[in-house]
Amino acid sequence: MIDIVDQIDFSLSTWIRTKLHNPKMSHVLSKINRGEIFLFILLPFLF
Repeated sequence: MIDIVDQIDFSLSTWIRTKLHNPKMSHVLSKINRGEIFLFILLPFLF
């Protein structure tokens, strides 16, 4: 399960880096903790 989450997280971050990369987006994403956002995504699947 952790490997799948890591793979999804890596592919999502790679996609963001290649498709949506600009200074404003980088600033916003750097302020957001990736783990917290991913927790909100996974939370419905845990219950």
